[in-house]
Amino acid sequence: MDATLIPTLVAGVIAGLALGAVGGGGSVLLIPLLVLGFGLDAHGATGTALVVVMASATLGTVLHARDGRVRYRDALLFGGPGMVASALASPVNAQLSEEVILGTVALLMVVVALRMWQPVRPSEGHQPAVVVIGAGLFAGALTGVFGVGGGFVIVPVLVLALGLPMAEAVGTSLLVIAANSAAAIGGYWVRGDIDVPLALVLAAGAALGVVFGSRLARAAGEQRLQQSFAVLLIVVASYLGVREAALVA
Repeated sequence: MDATLIPTLVAGVIAGLALGAVGGGGSVLLIPLLVLGFGLDAHGATGTALVVVMASATLGTVLHARDGRVRYRDALLFGGPGMVASALASPVNAQLSEEVILGTVALLMVVVALRMWQPVRPSEGHQPAVVVIGAGLFAGALTGVFGVGGGFVIVPVLVLALGLPMAEAVGTSLLVIAANSAAAIGGYWVRGDIDVPLALVLAAGAALGVVFGSRLARAAGEQRLQQSFAVLLIVVASYLGVREAALVA
């Protein structure tokens, strides 16, 4: 058995667990894991993570849809502009240095952790469509440039702007993430920034994580899950920040 098989599966499970349970955060954690644990450069880690996110988010969408937790109309309003932005923004990744990519990912991890620590309550009134479309464009651009699903943007907007219950926001977020990832993946494939064998093993692990995560979301308190994952993000972001600072020095 390949000595890297088990660690690769575990990394995939962690990413899938986050996506299935809280609708985001898995990809932003997966990128530093691929750099720190598997020796990929930032561009290869971004493209490879994007494949895993697309596969696991698709499976998560199916699982949540079976329980009626996916709002297709809201996903279209949010995800349509996001797919356009994701496809147009994906070439930008190739123009960024590894330091910029990893530094931004570390910053995003902190932002995600802070967002997850605080509960998101549904709003009583819906926001104008332009607000939702703008947030969709932003989330799609993040996916295209940095390979992150943007669930930490999508879920709060779906709750705060559209008034979705948290469970439905998570399911709908997964559909948007899958669509945005699919729109961006072509550019990474053409540039050769996807490690296909590694992505396949990671995706297998992520599939297990998504299944378990979706069940865990029903059994455990959402806020406890989010805060536990937020702590993990802060730990990894701190290590990544220290590592990058040491390399620069």
